Amino acid sequence: MKTKTFIALALMAWWTEAGAEETFSLSDCLAYAKNHSIANRMQQITANNAKYDLRESAFAFLPSLSAEAAIAVNSGRGIDPETNTYTTSRTLGNGYGVYMNLPLFDGLVAVNTLRASKVASLMACKQSEMQEDKTALAVVRQYYNLCYYQALEAQAQMQLESDRQQLVKARKQEELGQKSGADVDEMIATVAMSEFNLIQQQNLMNQASMELKYLMNYPMDSSLVVSTPALSAPSFDGEMPVFDVSDNPRVEASRFDMEKSRYDLKRSRGLYAPSLNLSAGISTSYFRNLNADISLSPSFSQQLNGNMGEYVSVNLTIPLFNRMSTTYSVKRRRGNYEYAKLAHEQIRLEVEKEMRMAWLELNAAYQEYLSSEAQLSALNISHMANVRKFDMGNLSALELQASSSKRANADAVAIGKLLQLYVKQIEWNYYNNIKIW
Repeated sequence: MKTKTFIALALMAWWTEAGAEETFSLSDCLAYAKNHSIANRMQQITANNAKYDLRESAFAFLPSLSAEAAIAVNSGRGIDPETNTYTTSRTLGNGYGVYMNLPLFDGLVAVNTLRASKVASLMACKQSEMQEDKTALAVVRQYYNLCYYQALEAQAQMQLESDRQQLVKARKQEELGQKSGADVDEMIATVAMSEFNLIQQQNLMNQASMELKYLMNYPMDSSLVVSTPALSAPSFDGEMPVFDVSDNPRVEASRFDMEKSRYDLKRSRGLYAPSLNLSAGISTSYFRNLNADISLSPSFSQQLNGNMGEYVSVNLTIPLFNRMSTTYSVKRRRGNYEYAKLAHEQIRLEVEKEMRMAWLELNAAYQEYLSSEAQLSALNISHMANVRKFDMGNLSALELQASSSKRANADAVAIGKLLQLYVKQIEWNYYNNIKIW
């Protein structure tokens, strides 16, 4: 179509100037933003932390093992462990031990903690995916926005060159008596207006480039050159689709949040149950009277072997009263679970509404694109006729300027509608789990 041809021609001059620089396609911009976006990286850290929490919860089922060593020097009156009598002396004592504790039953608190951590890890992964999608959609919109302003800037360049050529022609016609001085003055004003419009479009293009750099976390002081998208309108049949939101990352994340709240509730209820723990340990000690002859005391190895002790115990703890802490914890968790269920239902409705709106906007964008193409085609024919009339002296410069401005506006509208159609198609694909990133 003529719009696609015009975009290709309009951008050719701009690409020639930037040909020596590296250009970024849409896929390049998305890949760069995925790896460098600060929001994406922050959410990935959160997902990694959730994985660490899951591993920590899994290791809670293993026994805990600890070792300790102590040394003490006493001076003054004390009990001599060898004679079991009070003496006044300086003594040296060492103690060593290895201890193990294994939870046998805790009301399934550890089990539900593990389940909650697993669901929380899945939820964090979905949230990371959601953030990547959010960043990608923002980059897509801004990428096409920059393409739009690049096309308008190139269009303004071409319009300025065309107006300058018309000014040269008008001056020659004035010399031949075919045009009046007023017509030349009108053409001078037209050139000045085109120069002003070019400056405006360049400023808008620079602003759009800066916004895209910000979304990508691209160095602000570096030049960012983007290449043109595929210049073909997406196919659109207009048939009402099936709106299925079950696989949407936001819906899945809210479902995981609801599951996590359910396991948190079960974990709180487990605190009512008694707990059973198995403990075991080995300990030994060494003692020496510093005032006595060292040869009279047993050796270090002899004392370690002689003082060696072992124990195994099973501890049952029954919660009787903890100032209603468990009761109110269960009530809060129950409220959180009910809240999570409502939030999940609300997000399902929101995503379905967004999906339906995306389809309606795609349908409208396609119809607007066809309408803008028809309008541009008609105005192109009309403007070419007006140019011939101007050359023959049957049209004033002011009327030619109005015709040129009207056609330029139609060009801008057609370009914008085509690029908007690309964006709406990508948004609709996102809700149908068809991603380009």
